[in-house]
Amino acid sequence: MKKNVGKIDKIIRFMVAIIFILLIVTKIATGIWFWILGALALIFIATGIMRWCGIYSVFGITTCSLPKK
Repeated sequence: MKKNVGKIDKIIRFMVAIIFILLIVTKIATGIWFWILGALALIFIATGIMRWCGIYSVFGITTCSLPKK
């Protein structure tokens, strides 16, 4: 898999995941929102760690900086 998630994008994904986890832990997100935000947090963490996003691949998007020539 070719990396398509850049450094700033990775940081934003982790920050959003932390916010979602905090909403779950503080019991602000309950019911179906508990499961939706939990799943999204896991996806954001996984894509941030792997630095690859399937949706970006489908649309040909990359936030990685281009290598210097």
